[in-house]
Amino acid sequence: MQMFGLLFVIALLILLFIQLWFMDVICRFRNFILDRENSFSLNLTSVLNNNDAFFNDLSSLHYKE
Repeated sequence: MQMFGLLFVIALLILLFIQLWFMDVICRFRNFILDRENSFSLNLTSVLNNNDAFFNDLSSLHYKE
């Protein structure tokens, strides 16, 4: 019975370390994404100024009877 308890505690510790590792990976990825959002610059002025390219297939979106 003591061996079962020891193996159970060891298994719980291993699972705890795996969860901590996953949380570390998730936190690092979150920080990476937040850093990317802060340094990300999207320039849409050329797209928005060119209405022909932006609304090229707008007529295909209208409902046709």
